[in-house]
Amino acid sequence: AEAKKYGPETQKRIAEELNAHQSRLEGVAQKVESFKKETIERKMAAMMAEVIDGLSACEKKIEVLVKVAEIFSSDNIETVSTSELKEAVEKTAVAEQEASAAMLEVRKVFATKQKEAKGPDAVAALGK
Repeated sequence: AEAKKYGPETQKRIAEELNAHQSRLEGVAQKVESFKKETIERKMAAMMAEVIDGLSACEKKIEVLVKVAEIFSSDNIETVSTSELKEAVEKTAVAEQEASAAMLEVRKVFATKQKEAKGPDAVAALGK
């Protein structure tokens, strides 16, 4: 609107300069948006590393539980002695407690990380 006060040559030059600045502004805006997204992803990866490590430990404890409890799913359970069954029950109970404790710890860490997360993007990334 201000450019219309000037002559046609000046109007053309001003319009070209404004278009060039607008294009540059759009390019910078895209870079900033991309940078923000990448930064959030890096922050979330760092935050979630502890949770993922805890999950890995929990999975290992669950694998131990499954291995200890295999005796109960065997086809020839009738041939297993009572002492072996009692021992398997005790080992299974211990393994189940360890797995439960590990899962509880993972949940605590995750809840802490959720509280630490700030912003809607961070909360959404933790929800994954």
